[in-house]
Amino acid sequence: MTAKKIGRWFEYALFASGVGLLIYVALNYTFAAAYQLYLQRIFVADPPPPLKAGVAIRSAKGSPIGRLEIPRLNVSVMVLEGAEDQALRMGAGHVRGTDLPGSTGNVAIAAHRDTFFRPLRKIQDNDLIRITTPDGVFEYAVAWTRIVTPTDIKVLDHTDEPSLTLITCYPFSYIGSAPDRFVVRGRLVSTT
Repeated sequence: MTAKKIGRWFEYALFASGVGLLIYVALNYTFAAAYQLYLQRIFVADPPPPLKAGVAIRSAKGSPIGRLEIPRLNVSVMVLEGAEDQALRMGAGHVRGTDLPGSTGNVAIAAHRDTFFRPLRKIQDNDLIRITTPDGVFEYAVAWTRIVTPTDIKVLDHTDEPSLTLITCYPFSYIGSAPDRFVVRGRLVSTT
C-alpha cells in the first residue's frame, strides 16, 4: 500500500469520525431539548407536590422541582433535583445540600456552559431570575457575578437571607474541561 493510499484512508477515517461526532452531539442536544419540552408540559399539567420549602424534604434525584427563567436572556430551563452528570445533560440541576427555592438560605443551581447556561455570559447586575415551583414563584435580582476555582465551594454556603446561586463552567468558549467556575448570586426581591 502506498503512502498516498494510506493518507486517503486516514482522511476518510477522520471525516467519518467528524460526521459521527456531529451526529452524536446533534442527537444529544435534540434529546435534551425534547426532554425539556416534556418536563415543562408535565410540570404544568400534573405539578409535583409542594417542595415544603425550608424543610429537609427532597425530591427524588432527577425529578423536576421547578422552572428557572431569565427573561432578558430568553432562558427557560427545567430544574431537576441533583447536579449529577445525568441531570445536567437534561437540564439545570439543584445542588443537593443547598436550600430549596422559597426558603431562607442559599439555593444553588448548576448547568452546563455550552447548553442551558450559555446565555449567562451576557448576564448583568439587576437582571431578573425567576424560579417557578409548586410552592410559588420566586424572583431574584442579580447582585454580583464572580469567577472562582472549582474548589472554592464557599459560594454554596448557607446564607442568612434568601439568595440564589447559579454555577457553570468558565470560560464559556473553552474547549474541554474548564478550569474555573462562573458564579451568579441573586437576592430575593419578590414572592408570589
